[in-house]
Amino acid sequence: MKLPWLRTLSGQVIALFVILLVAVQGLNLFFLLGERRISARAQQIDMQIENYLDAASALPDLEMTELPHLVRQGAPSLGAVFLSVHNRSQIGADGVRYPEREAQILAALNNKGLHPEKVFLLRRPIQPPGRDAAGRPDWPAGMFHPGRPPDQNGPPGPGMEEIVISAEIAPDIWLNAMAAHYAAETVTLHALLTTLAALAVAIGAAILIARHVSGPVRQLAIAAEDFGRGESPGAVAERGPEDVRRAARAFNDMQARLAHLIETQRTMLRAVGHDLRTPLTSLRLHAEDLPASETRDRMIATIDDMGVMTGEILSWAKDTSAMEDPAAVHLTALLESIVDDYIDHGRDVALHTPPENLVVTIRRVALRRVLTNLIDNALKYGERAHLSLSVESGRFTIQIDDDGPGIPEDQLEDVLRPFVRLETSRNKATGGVGLGLSISQSILAAQGGQLVLVNRPKGGLSARVTLPH
Repeated sequence: MKLPWLRTLSGQVIALFVILLVAVQGLNLFFLLGERRISARAQQIDMQIENYLDAASALPDLEMTELPHLVRQGAPSLGAVFLSVHNRSQIGADGVRYPEREAQILAALNNKGLHPEKVFLLRRPIQPPGRDAAGRPDWPAGMFHPGRPPDQNGPPGPGMEEIVISAEIAPDIWLNAMAAHYAAETVTLHALLTTLAALAVAIGAAILIARHVSGPVRQLAIAAEDFGRGESPGAVAERGPEDVRRAARAFNDMQARLAHLIETQRTMLRAVGHDLRTPLTSLRLHAEDLPASETRDRMIATIDDMGVMTGEILSWAKDTSAMEDPAAVHLTALLESIVDDYIDHGRDVALHTPPENLVVTIRRVALRRVLTNLIDNALKYGERAHLSLSVESGRFTIQIDDDGPGIPEDQLEDVLRPFVRLETSRNKATGGVGLGLSISQSILAAQGGQLVLVNRPKGGLSARVTLPH
């Protein structure tokens, strides 16, 4: 499941920065530790060589010494130097040899009067103590290998290695040196803290940059949503990167042009509707003065229809002008008050709502007109209306069901357009002028809502009003 904050621009920018920074710092730490491990290993080998040559300067009488013999045992970092009949470097697993250092040790031993034919210097996993075929031990009794526990039988610590130097300084007498080397010890707390501090600073900078970039975009999105609901969000601040500033500037220009265009159309519509009333009234008066006849009655009926249409046009212009400010509306209380009004007048209207009182920010008077219009239609064509309120996927749904004949499937969307009527007569009492549903749709669309008409499976029509949470 995708995290909600990853859907935003700032979340994705921060996530990208964090992934890149962690990857870069991880590589940096890897290479840093690799270099420090090599450096530490080189220092450990230098210390071991120095200790080995120092011990070679103070050897006991080889002819009188019982082997194996411990020459020197120092701190864990120095290990131990001992005499043995075994070439310790050849006992156990193979390791990594250092030929240049071997030549250096060979030359130093020659200078001390010892003349081995060959010197072995290698690094390898720690080998356990043992005995040869004759049962002789590999090193002196009591000698402690710092790479293993005191009982000498347990496994070495993870990452432990040993450095071994062996040289045959006399026939069947080998001068061996062994020291444990823990290369992983170079991963110090200081290195980890430094890496974490660098990551924290970089991530903090990434958050600030992401907010700087996404803040204007988020403000622009909110303004666009408000404008789409018919509100006037005002000019959006033109800040942030150049692309974002250009988008904000374009939105402000579009908002101003659309607002001017819509207001001009509404003003013209109201003016036309208002100016038509006077000639219609005059025409009706003249028609009434005519002698009684069928033609006279048809003229008066037509003029009355035009008057009703003019009133509806003026009402439509007023309802879509968005003069009312949005406010918090308790849907349950609003629906109960509307239904109670119908019940008081003896109409068959019922309501089902959730136990909690749901609140939505919307134009209350406009929403009341939408619901009243839909309930009137349900009562006119279905004799009863049943209202229900539900919440799903972050949106409120008000459903109005009736028991009427429904609407042909191919005309369910057509009836939401202005001046479309299913009833083909010119009787305003039965067919109206075809603006009621269109007005309801316009009011809801201006507030981010929607009106959908659906035929019920067992007969009747469902008018579903959805509102944003």
